[in-house]
Amino acid sequence: MRRAGSGDNEKPVAGRGDEPDAGARDTADRGLVTPTRSRSAANRFFAYLVMLGWHGLVIIAYFVLLEQLSGVRESGGNSPQEDMLILGVYVGAPALLCTLLVGLILLRRLLARSRISSAIVLGTAAASPTLLFVAAVAGPVLR
Repeated sequence: MRRAGSGDNEKPVAGRGDEPDAGARDTADRGLVTPTRSRSAANRFFAYLVMLGWHGLVIIAYFVLLEQLSGVRESGGNSPQEDMLILGVYVGAPALLCTLLVGLILLRRLLARSRISSAIVLGTAAASPTLLFVAAVAGPVLR
């Protein structure tokens, strides 16, 4: 004779060792996620923010330089502030737009193929065309 409660219809009780815990079962079903295979959306977003932050820093530095030149006045011709404004509108803005587009393409390629997991490093590497442009222009202008 069988006892009551010891039949085949009995549900397993948690903690008795009849089935693995839910956490182990959930992680066993998923495959390993490597950094090169899939990046989190937050990491991608942060890399884009870092790159845009570098571009914003360049724009802010330009306006600070314009503000410093506002008090300087020369006799005849354009003032240094007007010259910098003309340079910024006709040369700087299109060049900054081009470096932004190149940086976006570079960042997409880095996110797809790079093994670098740091969003800060990826965003800074993607902003390198902008930083090189600033170094090339600022050298002769600030001498």
